[in-house]
Amino acid sequence: MSIKTNKAYEYAKWCVEPANRKVGTYIKKQAESWLRVADGEDAEAFVDEAAIERVSKLLKVITHPDLGCPMYEGMERYAWFLIIATLCTKKKRFRKQGYSVLRDCFAGNQQKELQDLLLGGAVYSSAIDRTKIFKILLGGPGSEAFQ
Repeated sequence: MSIKTNKAYEYAKWCVEPANRKVGTYIKKQAESWLRVADGEDAEAFVDEAAIERVSKLLKVITHPDLGCPMYEGMERYAWFLIIATLCTKKKRFRKQGYSVLRDCFAGNQQKELQDLLLGGAVYSSAIDRTKIFKILLGGPGSEAFQ
């Protein structure tokens, strides 16, 4: 899947439309900044399309708690923007290691707290436990099945 066909990219493009008065100033600024990264114009970061594929596969096995369909189908575009921008945007200097911007921001106990925050209320397939989901999201050991 190309980043330009992703719902996150569509939402960011919608946010920066000049006539759009439905989003706040800072959301527009963040969307503009992320679009530069997604379009390959940023010197320090890029959007990892392989990570988007992993996240997409994961969202296909998680059930939306209200809609009863896969999260992949039921998530709003703003949620896609949040997830893709935080989990799939990476620093170019860490391209070989595969570190995400989000992973760089959290360490040790903070990663456990983030895991609880991200997955605390999620309804997920019984075949995948929370720890495995977290490892998949951050590209750690156990994520090979989703690559």
